[in-house]
Amino acid sequence: MAPKTTSSALTLDSGPNSKTSSPDFTTYFEEVTDPRIERRKEHTLLDIIGLTICAVVAGADTFTGIERFGEAREEWLRQRKLRRLGPTT
Repeated sequence: MAPKTTSSALTLDSGPNSKTSSPDFTTYFEEVTDPRIERRKEHTLLDIIGLTICAVVAGADTFTGIERFGEAREEWLRQRKLRRLGPTT
């Protein structure tokens, strides 16, 4: 079964020097339901999943490590549309 395409702007790619394009990040996680209470959401679930994957690949192995990775790489994550700080609306 081929992955569904989506109109979301959230993609995980190898950057401007990439020789190949990667599939849309949301394709793999679009059916994951978010169990959080609506008013408590500060970040989209896809941003959290994307940040976590990147941090773990980079060696983070705790929640604190993931948070530190996100803070240290905030600009890099924003360039890849993986970190949108502030409330989700």
